[in-house]
Amino acid sequence: MQSHSPTYSVVLRSDIPAREREFFIGFCCEITSPQGASLLHFLCTKIDVSHHSYIEMETFHPSDQELSIVRVPHNFVLLILGSEERPSIGF
Repeated sequence: MQSHSPTYSVVLRSDIPAREREFFIGFCCEITSPQGASLLHFLCTKIDVSHHSYIEMETFHPSDQELSIVRVPHNFVLLILGSEERPSIGF
């Protein structure tokens, strides 16, 4: 199993629809906001925000490290951290 290191960290909003949330949960981790909301958190090696409707992420779950390509509508995204020059801190 190859070990990956994230360059980007993508967090989704807490109010995405339940069906979509259940689908995405297999590709990411959950974090809890200070207000108690559960947020979906993706560890990404690459992202592409050039499409007009969605962000494309090359992401992995820390428990299995298998890379997956996931596309998420732009309006679901709360936060993107990191860049090629300044990778996310703490991962």
